[in-house]
Amino acid sequence: MNSIVKKDMKNKNEKTKETNKFINKMQSIYVPIHGKQLFDNLFANLNDNHLLNMINIYKNVVFEREHLIKKYIIKEKFINYNDHLFAAKIYVNAIQNYLYQ
Repeated sequence: MNSIVKKDMKNKNEKTKETNKFINKMQSIYVPIHGKQLFDNLFANLNDNHLLNMINIYKNVVFEREHLIKKYIIKEKFINYNDHLFAAKIYVNAIQNYLYQ
């Protein structure tokens, strides 16, 4: 993930092969547990910029990662789900599953 998603992307809404790989992997984990509708609400609008920023938060701020990812989700407004803390917890878990396969 380090060099695949670049910070200087031309289009911040772009999804690279890596972001799609992340979404596909998380879909196989979360859809059987939470259902397709919730999964789509949480992951449908994820793009490279969001994924990279949340991975950076995850890696750099161990004790506050849930809180900071929640604040990021609220600020960016890319998730169509009202329980931002739940969404942040899902993203922390998803990033953990993705990075440490």
